[in-house]
Amino acid sequence: MKVLITGICGFAGSSIARGLQDVESTIDLSGTDNFSRPGSELNRTALRKLGVPVHHADLRNASDVDALP
Repeated sequence: MKVLITGICGFAGSSIARGLQDVESTIDLSGTDNFSRPGSELNRTALRKLGVPVHHADLRNASDVDALP
């Protein structure tokens, strides 16, 4: 199963990502974030260490959405 978490570098998104990885290791997990909040980069680094791809995208921008894998 593929799961895309929007806002993955925020508190809720990063917590959901970690929880999903703990419960189900077969999920193909990735996420997007627009990095508008201070501290987002810290969560991005931690998620990358867990092997979760994080894409810079603003879902209000159609071209960003079209570019998602």
